[in-house]
Amino acid sequence: MFGTVHRNTKMVDDIVDHVKSTIPKEKWKDIVFVGEGGASGKNGEIVFHDEMKYAAPKFKKEFGAGIDTWDGDELDVHNDQSELYKSQMEKTGLSHSKVKAGNWASMIGQGEGTDTMSPNDYLDKEGIQFLQQSAKEAGFPPIENWDNPTEQDKDTLYRLSFPEDNGDKETGVNTIQVAFNETRDENIVKKSKKLSAQGKIPIVIAGESHVDLVKNMINKNSNLTEISLRYILKNIKI
Repeated sequence: MFGTVHRNTKMVDDIVDHVKSTIPKEKWKDIVFVGEGGASGKNGEIVFHDEMKYAAPKFKKEFGAGIDTWDGDELDVHNDQSELYKSQMEKTGLSHSKVKAGNWASMIGQGEGTDTMSPNDYLDKEGIQFLQQSAKEAGFPPIENWDNPTEQDKDTLYRLSFPEDNGDKETGVNTIQVAFNETRDENIVKKSKKLSAQGKIPIVIAGESHVDLVKNMINKNSNLTEISLRYILKNIKI
Protein backbone atom coordinates (compact mmCIF):
# COMPACT_ATOMS: atom_id res chain seq x y z
CA MET A 1 0.00 0.00 0.00
CA PHE A 2 1.29 3.44 -0.94
CA GLY A 3 0.10 6.84 0.22
CA THR A 4 -0.03 9.85 -2.09
CA VAL A 5 -0.75 13.52 -1.70
CA HIS A 6 -3.80 14.23 -3.84
CA ARG A 7 -3.00 15.60 -7.32
CA ASN A 8 0.72 14.82 -6.90
CA THR A 9 1.62 12.82 -10.03
CA LYS A 10 5.35 12.84 -9.22
CA MET A 11 4.61 10.52 -6.30
CA VAL A 12 2.84 8.16 -8.70
CA ASP A 13 5.94 8.06 -10.90
CA ASP A 14 8.05 7.22 -7.83
CA ILE A 15 5.67 4.38 -6.93
CA VAL A 16 5.87 2.97 -10.46
CA ASP A 17 9.68 3.05 -10.29
CA HIS A 18 9.60 1.32 -6.91
CA VAL A 19 7.28 -1.42 -8.17
CA LYS A 20 9.56 -1.98 -11.18
CA SER A 21 12.57 -2.38 -8.92
CA THR A 22 10.94 -4.72 -6.39
CA ILE A 23 8.61 -7.00 -8.37
CA PRO A 24 10.20 -9.39 -10.91
CA LYS A 25 9.16 -8.67 -14.48
CA GLU A 26 7.69 -12.13 -14.92
CA LYS A 27 5.20 -11.27 -12.16
CA TRP A 28 4.01 -8.00 -13.70
CA LYS A 29 1.12 -9.77 -15.43
CA ASP A 30 -0.36 -10.42 -11.97
CA ILE A 31 -0.27 -6.79 -10.84
CA VAL A 32 -3.59 -5.05 -10.21
CA PHE A 33 -3.70 -1.30 -9.66
CA VAL A 34 -6.18 -0.65 -6.84
CA GLY A 35 -6.91 3.06 -6.70
CA GLU A 36 -8.93 5.39 -4.54
CA GLY A 37 -12.24 6.91 -5.57
CA GLY A 38 -13.00 4.81 -8.63
CA ALA A 39 -16.56 4.72 -9.94
CA SER A 40 -18.23 2.89 -12.81
CA GLY A 41 -18.31 4.90 -16.03
CA LYS A 42 -20.90 4.80 -18.81
CA ASN A 43 -19.16 1.90 -20.55
CA GLY A 44 -18.49 -0.06 -17.37
CA GLU A 45 -14.89 1.13 -17.06
CA ILE A 46 -13.58 2.44 -13.74
CA VAL A 47 -13.25 6.24 -13.76
CA PHE A 48 -10.81 8.02 -11.43
CA HIS A 49 -9.91 11.61 -10.58
CA ASP A 50 -6.80 13.60 -9.64
CA GLU A 51 -3.58 11.56 -9.32
CA MET A 52 -5.54 8.31 -9.64
CA LYS A 53 -6.66 9.34 -13.13
CA TYR A 54 -2.96 9.68 -13.98
CA ALA A 55 -1.91 6.48 -12.21
CA ALA A 56 -4.39 3.96 -13.63
CA PRO A 57 -3.39 4.24 -17.32
CA LYS A 58 0.28 4.42 -16.34
CA PHE A 59 0.08 1.11 -14.47
CA LYS A 60 -1.80 -0.41 -17.41
CA LYS A 61 0.84 0.81 -19.88
CA GLU A 62 3.94 -0.01 -17.79
CA PHE A 63 2.87 -3.38 -16.39
CA GLY A 64 -0.20 -4.49 -18.30
CA ALA A 65 -1.90 -4.21 -14.90
CA GLY A 66 -5.53 -4.86 -14.18
CA ILE A 67 -7.50 -1.88 -12.86
CA ASP A 68 -9.65 -1.92 -9.73
CA THR A 69 -10.71 0.37 -6.89
CA TRP A 70 -10.96 -0.18 -3.14
CA ASP A 71 -13.84 2.22 -2.53
CA GLY A 72 -16.02 1.93 -5.61
CA ASP A 73 -19.75 2.03 -6.09
CA GLU A 74 -20.53 0.07 -2.93
CA LEU A 75 -18.95 2.86 -0.85
CA ASP A 76 -20.28 5.78 -2.90
CA VAL A 77 -20.87 8.84 -0.72
CA HIS A 78 -23.23 10.13 -3.43
CA ASN A 79 -25.56 7.17 -2.91
CA ASP A 80 -27.19 7.33 0.52
CA GLN A 81 -28.30 3.69 0.15
CA SER A 82 -24.75 2.43 -0.32
CA GLU A 83 -22.90 0.16 2.09
CA LEU A 84 -20.94 3.21 3.27
CA TYR A 85 -24.01 4.75 4.89
CA LYS A 86 -25.13 1.45 6.38
CA SER A 87 -21.71 0.95 7.93
CA GLN A 88 -21.57 4.51 9.29
CA MET A 89 -24.99 4.08 10.92
CA GLU A 90 -23.83 0.84 12.56
CA LYS A 91 -20.54 2.33 13.76
CA THR A 92 -22.00 5.56 15.14
CA GLY A 93 -25.52 4.56 16.20
CA LEU A 94 -26.76 7.72 14.49
CA SER A 95 -29.79 8.00 12.23
CA HIS A 96 -29.72 7.97 8.45
CA SER A 97 -30.62 11.67 8.41
CA LYS A 98 -27.68 12.60 10.64
CA VAL A 99 -25.23 10.44 8.68
CA LYS A 100 -26.37 12.07 5.43
CA ALA A 101 -25.93 15.51 7.00
CA GLY A 102 -22.47 14.59 8.33
CA ASN A 103 -21.31 13.36 4.93
CA TRP A 104 -22.72 16.49 3.31
CA ALA A 105 -20.77 18.63 5.78
CA SER A 106 -17.55 16.74 5.12
CA MET A 107 -17.80 16.90 1.34
CA ILE A 108 -18.94 20.54 1.14
CA GLY A 109 -16.29 21.50 3.70
CA GLN A 110 -13.63 19.90 1.51
CA GLY A 111 -14.71 21.90 -1.53
CA GLU A 112 -17.35 19.82 -3.31
CA GLY A 113 -20.21 21.81 -4.79
CA THR A 114 -23.92 21.63 -4.07
CA ASP A 115 -24.45 20.60 -7.68
CA THR A 116 -23.29 17.07 -6.77
CA MET A 117 -24.15 17.22 -3.05
CA SER A 118 -27.48 19.02 -3.14
CA PRO A 119 -28.83 20.04 0.28
CA ASN A 120 -32.27 19.00 -1.00
CA ASP A 121 -31.01 15.41 -1.20
CA TYR A 122 -28.88 15.26 1.94
CA LEU A 123 -30.45 17.60 4.46
CA ASP A 124 -33.83 17.28 6.13
CA LYS A 125 -35.04 19.02 9.28
CA GLU A 126 -33.28 16.53 11.57
CA GLY A 127 -30.02 16.83 9.63
CA ILE A 128 -30.04 20.63 9.68
CA GLN A 129 -30.72 20.68 13.42
CA PHE A 130 -27.88 18.21 13.92
CA LEU A 131 -25.38 20.38 12.06
CA GLN A 132 -26.50 23.61 13.74
CA GLN A 133 -26.32 21.99 17.18
CA SER A 134 -22.85 20.64 16.39
CA ALA A 135 -21.70 24.10 15.30
CA LYS A 136 -23.03 25.54 18.56
CA GLU A 137 -21.29 22.83 20.63
CA ALA A 138 -17.98 23.58 18.92
CA GLY A 139 -18.35 27.35 19.36
CA PHE A 140 -18.89 28.18 15.69
CA PRO A 141 -21.46 30.55 14.21
CA PRO A 142 -24.59 28.92 12.76
CA ILE A 143 -24.62 27.93 9.10
CA GLU A 144 -26.13 30.84 7.13
CA ASN A 145 -26.86 29.44 3.69
CA TRP A 146 -27.56 25.78 2.94
CA ASP A 147 -28.20 26.21 -0.79
CA ASN A 148 -25.07 28.26 -1.41
CA PRO A 149 -22.77 27.98 1.62
CA THR A 150 -20.62 31.02 2.34
CA GLU A 151 -16.86 30.73 2.84
CA GLN A 152 -17.51 30.94 6.59
CA ASP A 153 -20.07 28.14 6.29
CA LYS A 154 -17.60 25.95 4.40
CA ASP A 155 -14.91 26.61 6.98
CA THR A 156 -17.29 25.66 9.78
CA LEU A 157 -18.36 22.46 7.99
CA TYR A 158 -14.73 21.50 7.41
CA ARG A 159 -13.71 22.16 11.02
CA LEU A 160 -16.68 20.19 12.33
CA SER A 161 -15.62 17.26 10.15
CA PHE A 162 -11.89 17.47 10.91
CA PRO A 163 -11.53 19.11 14.35
CA GLU A 164 -8.04 17.67 14.90
CA ASP A 165 -6.62 20.00 12.23
CA ASN A 166 -7.23 23.08 14.40
CA GLY A 167 -7.65 21.64 17.89
CA ASP A 168 -11.42 22.15 17.78
CA LYS A 169 -14.00 20.38 19.91
CA GLU A 170 -15.15 17.03 18.55
CA THR A 171 -18.84 16.64 17.81
CA GLY A 172 -21.09 14.05 16.18
CA VAL A 173 -20.10 15.36 12.75
CA ASN A 174 -16.53 14.22 13.35
CA THR A 175 -17.78 10.84 14.59
CA ILE A 176 -19.47 10.35 11.21
CA GLN A 177 -16.33 11.38 9.32
CA VAL A 178 -14.20 8.95 11.36
CA ALA A 179 -16.65 6.14 10.56
CA PHE A 180 -16.43 7.17 6.89
CA ASN A 181 -12.69 6.60 6.78
CA GLU A 182 -12.77 3.51 8.98
CA THR A 183 -15.23 1.87 6.61
CA ARG A 184 -13.07 2.68 3.61
CA ASP A 185 -9.90 1.48 5.35
CA GLU A 186 -11.54 -1.83 6.18
CA ASN A 187 -12.41 -2.17 2.51
CA ILE A 188 -8.75 -1.68 1.55
CA VAL A 189 -7.90 -4.80 3.53
CA LYS A 190 -10.90 -6.73 2.20
CA LYS A 191 -10.13 -5.85 -1.43
CA SER A 192 -6.43 -6.68 -1.04
CA LYS A 193 -7.19 -10.06 0.50
CA LYS A 194 -9.68 -10.92 -2.24
CA LEU A 195 -7.22 -10.12 -5.04
CA SER A 196 -4.34 -11.87 -3.32
CA ALA A 197 -6.45 -15.02 -2.94
CA GLN A 198 -6.86 -14.95 -6.72
CA GLY A 199 -3.09 -14.97 -7.17
CA LYS A 200 -2.91 -11.27 -7.98
CA ILE A 201 -0.48 -8.67 -6.67
CA PRO A 202 -2.58 -5.69 -5.52
CA ILE A 203 -0.81 -2.33 -5.59
CA VAL A 204 -3.03 -0.16 -3.42
CA ILE A 205 -2.69 3.61 -3.76
CA ALA A 206 -4.60 5.87 -1.41
CA GLY A 207 -4.48 9.36 0.06
CA GLU A 208 -1.79 9.54 2.71
CA SER A 209 -4.30 9.77 5.58
CA HIS A 210 -5.51 6.26 4.82
CA VAL A 211 -2.02 4.83 5.23
CA ASP A 212 -1.92 6.05 8.82
CA LEU A 213 -5.45 4.82 9.48
CA VAL A 214 -4.67 1.34 8.16
CA LYS A 215 -1.54 1.31 10.34
CA ASN A 216 -3.71 2.17 13.33
CA MET A 217 -6.22 -0.51 12.39
CA ILE A 218 -3.41 -3.07 12.34
CA ASN A 219 -1.92 -1.91 15.64
CA LYS A 220 -5.08 -1.45 17.68
CA ASN A 221 -7.01 -4.27 19.29
CA SER A 222 -9.39 -5.17 16.46
CA ASN A 223 -11.45 -8.02 15.09
CA LEU A 224 -8.79 -8.89 12.53
CA THR A 225 -7.62 -12.48 12.86
CA GLU A 226 -3.98 -13.44 13.29
CA ILE A 227 -4.00 -14.75 9.72
CA SER A 228 -5.32 -11.41 8.49
CA LEU A 229 -2.61 -9.56 10.40
CA ARG A 230 0.09 -11.75 8.90
CA TYR A 231 -1.39 -11.15 5.47
CA ILE A 232 -1.48 -7.37 5.91
CA LEU A 233 2.04 -7.11 7.29
CA LYS A 234 3.35 -9.27 4.46
CA ASN A 235 1.56 -7.55 1.59
CA ILE A 236 1.01 -3.90 2.53
CA LYS A 237 4.14 -1.81 2.09
CA ILE A 238 3.85 1.24 4.32
